Amino acid sequence: SLPLALRETAGAVERQGRTLRARYTVRGAQDALVLGAVVRARFRSAAAAEGEFVLPLGALNERGAGPRVWRVKEGTVSPVPVTLLATDGDTVRVRGALAADDRVVALGTHLLVDNMAVRELPR
Repeated sequence: SLPLALRETAGAVERQGRTLRARYTVRGAQDALVLGAVVRARFRSAAAAEGEFVLPLGALNERGAGPRVWRVKEGTVSPVPVTLLATDGDTVRVRGALAADDRVVALGTHLLVDNMAVRELPR
């Protein structure tokens, strides 16, 4: 595990995927990484420890049963009820029974049903 420092972010959120390009500096990695290496990073925050998460707006689903997000686990999805705390453009802040390493569906949630088989697209 190596610490990261945010170096720069793009000026705007990418429209289709609702993502923001960011560049980080990996501290203490002079011998651990080679130039151009692909790494996987996990981010921890105080809000996540308290059960609050910032997600893409498209992850929030409401079909008359209250707000929820769809958690992906072992190739299937299940709805997780959440409390909507705030919206900010293309993101929402929610509180719910999610873990920091849970994966949620970000687009197309209106098509999902409980225990539906899904396949994650490679990043």
